[in-house]
Amino acid sequence: MKPMRKRGIMGREVRFLLAAALLGVVALAVLAAQPARVSAQKYGGELKAMLREGWPSMSIHEESTSSATWPMMPLYNNLVLYDPARPIESSEHLVGELAESWSWSPDSKRLTFKLRHGVTWHDGKPFTSADVKYTLDLVRGASDKRLKRNPRKSWYENVQEVTTN
Repeated sequence: MKPMRKRGIMGREVRFLLAAALLGVVALAVLAAQPARVSAQKYGGELKAMLREGWPSMSIHEESTSSATWPMMPLYNNLVLYDPARPIESSEHLVGELAESWSWSPDSKRLTFKLRHGVTWHDGKPFTSADVKYTLDLVRGASDKRLKRNPRKSWYENVQEVTTN
């Protein structure tokens, strides 16, 4: 019978040191390949991003993941949205897109939007307050029509009704 050869602690230590040295060399090579850092932050430019999966549908009202909302958002307009030039989103940073202006009633229970004039749908038909009512009633579940999924229905639980002038 051959005696078993024991691995000593020295063997593990040597392997660990070799692995650490190799990792250090790789890290230095990566740092050396990086361009020099600029001390001041640069604004502007172009962001290139990739969506790894296909979107489940083109309906941003029926989807809740960025896989659908991110690629589809440029195809849709909002009444208002957050100012993209501001780093922090708050109600003071809203800008109108389909709404020219908006105001709250003195009791803060009624929100009125003044819609932008001259906006048309892809087929040339005018955009109206009836279109806004239809969409809001649909997403809050107050329409005869139903969405397949409605992940944001609870956002509108406090809305009693949508009326048009």
